[in-house]
Amino acid sequence: MRTFKIILAISGLIGIGFVAGFMTQRYAFKERMEKAKDYGRGRGLGKFILEKIEATPEQKEQLAPIMQPYTLRLRESVKSFKKEHTAIRDSMYSDMKPYLTAEQFQTLSELKKKFTRKRRKRKGMRERNHN
Repeated sequence: MRTFKIILAISGLIGIGFVAGFMTQRYAFKERMEKAKDYGRGRGLGKFILEKIEATPEQKEQLAPIMQPYTLRLRESVKSFKKEHTAIRDSMYSDMKPYLTAEQFQTLSELKKKFTRKRRKRKGMRERNHN
């Protein structure tokens, strides 16, 4: 009977440990998602800088309006970079086409589709997380 109680107690402690670990991991995941949302909205860089310089609440209040337009400009520059990058890559593929065999160009096209699907999937995940 005593052995049964010991086994029961150990099993209970292990169960509690699993539940506590799951809840901690879930909380950490939610925190990471919130941080990612902030970065996606253009607020992340400002928060990051203010955290790193250990700004006081008064400094945060003074610096936030100064930093906001810059973070938005940085966000827009990333968007324009992505568009330009896509245009350059597409132009490269077009210039390569005459020198490739049909099979090679097919492989290149499949790679392009694969990367496009992955990008859309990531974009969809980001959009769902921002709402």
